[in-house]
Amino acid sequence: MVIWPYIPFIVVAVLDIVLLVRYAAHERPVPPSRTGQRVSVIIPAYNAQDTISDTVASVLSSRGVHPEVIVVDDGSTDGTRDVITAHGDDGAILISQGHAGKWAALNNGVSHATADAVVTLDADTIVSPDTLRILACALDDADAVAGALMVERESGLQNVIQRQEHVRIAMHRMVEGTVNTVSGPIAAFRRSVLEKHPFKASPVEDFEHTARLRGENARIAYAPAATGYTKMPTTWTNYWSQRLRWSVGTACEMRRLGLSRRGLVGGMAVSALDIALVPLALWYHAYALLVLLACIEGAIQVVGTRRERGGDEVAACAFYPQLVILACIALATNITALAVSSSRKCNNYYKNNHDDAHE
Repeated sequence: MVIWPYIPFIVVAVLDIVLLVRYAAHERPVPPSRTGQRVSVIIPAYNAQDTISDTVASVLSSRGVHPEVIVVDDGSTDGTRDVITAHGDDGAILISQGHAGKWAALNNGVSHATADAVVTLDADTIVSPDTLRILACALDDADAVAGALMVERESGLQNVIQRQEHVRIAMHRMVEGTVNTVSGPIAAFRRSVLEKHPFKASPVEDFEHTARLRGENARIAYAPAATGYTKMPTTWTNYWSQRLRWSVGTACEMRRLGLSRRGLVGGMAVSALDIALVPLALWYHAYALLVLLACIEGAIQVVGTRRERGGDEVAACAFYPQLVILACIALATNITALAVSSSRKCNNYYKNNHDDAHE
């Protein structure tokens, strides 16, 4: 009997079980009780007339904090400014600038912020009522804090997959206790940190900024109870474009900052392994192992979905085929990213993706 074809299944199953055990061992932290803190909330917006009103309304409905809402319109050509102006009576501050990019809008907002705690949100992020208070309190022991980003429920298979993907990301973050990137859609910083280390031009300004902060030994934390819900691409074309921008931008920034790309290559290896298990099972007629692995993945995902409240349990049960789809996209975009991450190609890519960082 040939044994080696079964080894990859055993490896993946063991890694999955270890993730589940470690995740289950982590108690979800109790939100802090302190209230009354002032928080500056900066929302860069570009052609966001359909989403910005709900984002501002969710911020203004926050409990236990006094939010200073600063919306920086980055030269929108739709009705974004009119929508923001309508919230003026609620205390929202509108700052207009020529179209310069998300990074510039963030820095412009920081220059107008007055609170020591600064939260940055995308123009389509909806925060839970206690999120701002949790993020502000987390800054007591950190320089930058990432919130728990989930995907807003919409129709389509892409939405189902992305909701489950972000549940799995949250599970890994809970286990690891930190993040690779303080994600732009929901993040918090000490204002002094942003004044000393402003954002820079990049299609992945959050990754680039986090990498520089980590290089300065900044304290970076994760607040799993600080939940925000954001919109994601609803077509496969837009989904691919977003993921390609993330992968290429990350590879280019790694090259520019002199960072090792071993993590990127390691991620590609994991994606390749997830994909290879399917043809391997079919070739060696190891159908039972494939079903067993799918059951393990589904069980883990159900546990995460219940705790993170970011997906639905029916979709969680069928997570393994979704994982294979995600692995195919990740592998393809990362291979492309490594191929184009030369200095000249990166510069061209930055120029051609000037607007997309707002997505």
